[in-house]
Amino acid sequence: MQKAAPARKAPEPSGAKVAVLGPQGTFSEEAAVKYFGKPSLVYSQSIQDVFKSLDSGDPGFAVVPVENSLRVLLQRPLTAC
Repeated sequence: MQKAAPARKAPEPSGAKVAVLGPQGTFSEEAAVKYFGKPSLVYSQSIQDVFKSLDSGDPGFAVVPVENSLRVLLQRPLTAC
């Protein structure tokens, strides 16, 4: 079993605008809140939409999953970088 990296302090104060894969209650949302504190979340319907909003410059940050709850590696986030 892999262990998650320890959470670090956010590079921006709480309230940073962060794109996440929605809807509410996803692990992406949970990770964003854990890392950024109290971010202003922008929910996207797909991982591609998360990166499109990030490319627009608003929001300034994004959180996407690397693997799903079935422990299957997601290729799209890795190839979008």
